[in-house]
Amino acid sequence: MNSWKLGRYPVRYPIVQGGMGVGISLSGLASAVAREGGVGVIAGVGLAWTDSETARFALEDHRKALQAEIQKACEQAPDGIIGVNVMMALSNAEDLMIAAAQAGAHALFLGAGLPLSIPQEVLNFGDRISLVPIVSSGRAARLIRDSWQKKFGRVPDAFVVEGPLAGGHLGFKETEIHSESHSLEVILNDVLSVANEANEANEANEANEANEANEANEANEANRAIGKCSKIPVIAAGGIFTSEDVAKFLAQGATAVQLGTRFVATWECDASQKFKEAFVSSQSQDIEIIPSPVGLPGRAIRSPFLRELALGRRSKVICRYRCLKSCNPATTPYCIARALIAAKRGDFEQGFAFCGANAHRLREIVSVRELMQELTQHLN
Repeated sequence: MNSWKLGRYPVRYPIVQGGMGVGISLSGLASAVAREGGVGVIAGVGLAWTDSETARFALEDHRKALQAEIQKACEQAPDGIIGVNVMMALSNAEDLMIAAAQAGAHALFLGAGLPLSIPQEVLNFGDRISLVPIVSSGRAARLIRDSWQKKFGRVPDAFVVEGPLAGGHLGFKETEIHSESHSLEVILNDVLSVANEANEANEANEANEANEANEANEANEANRAIGKCSKIPVIAAGGIFTSEDVAKFLAQGATAVQLGTRFVATWECDASQKFKEAFVSSQSQDIEIIPSPVGLPGRAIRSPFLRELALGRRSKVICRYRCLKSCNPATTPYCIARALIAAKRGDFEQGFAFCGANAHRLREIVSVRELMQELTQHLN
């Protein structure tokens, strides 16, 4: 029933739960999805931030907290696939990647920036950990694939191609978000072309080996690593809401799909009840595009905090976390760490919730099992 492989790991259903930080997708949600045959994903950002007033940025604390969540998820879903989402914009991105690999995560989903550098400590794990860049264009996919092939002798184990209807940080200019030329349907085809080039390279190598074995030997050796993967799986993401959407993108050529917003409205989601209720009570007019200190636009549910921000009434930012490489407290409009910590607890006077474009279509909280059954009902 549309089973597939993420690197070396077989997955029963073509469903990936998107990583949602801070603290929205932890071991509870990830393990529930993994038990039901999908890929569960822990968001690696900010796991040690328990007190927005006193927490500090401590590498060891974040490392230990992430590894504890991974171990808990693997214990709760011993036969499932557990991934970790790491934002490349984080100042401790490489440390989180290493920690995840050491703790036994099956996959790393790398977004919010181009993952052109992978720590050697992670590469040393070989195919025990799948590496999955999150991209928003075929150009980015090709750049990553070629860079990894040249530097590491391997290609991505999959791509997540995220369209402009996704939640959280978006890899588009604000003017591109509503452009047909940047729709998921269009950019999916572009990334599929990059993935399919692995097949073409493999076929070309075989032809060379058969017809020009001696002359082409060195060229074949240089290109053989691409041919190791008959096809890089492509996971479509952004705005996927129903089982019909799932079937549609699989029919277009995607190997699997990724959903985040749908999984917020589940009992197993690790966020507070107030956070979940903000989703199921939202209306279409509540969804807006906002600026982020990450340097990318983001999609979120309107809140008192965001209304105050729009009016320029926020207080001076005092950086307690040093979480982002690019953040300058003197110029940033707000501290995103504090805002997301507050929202996770249900405090929307001090924070906001990132969401997908279809968040307003949610009307009830269900179990992960019910949601997985719904999403897979149109699969063959």
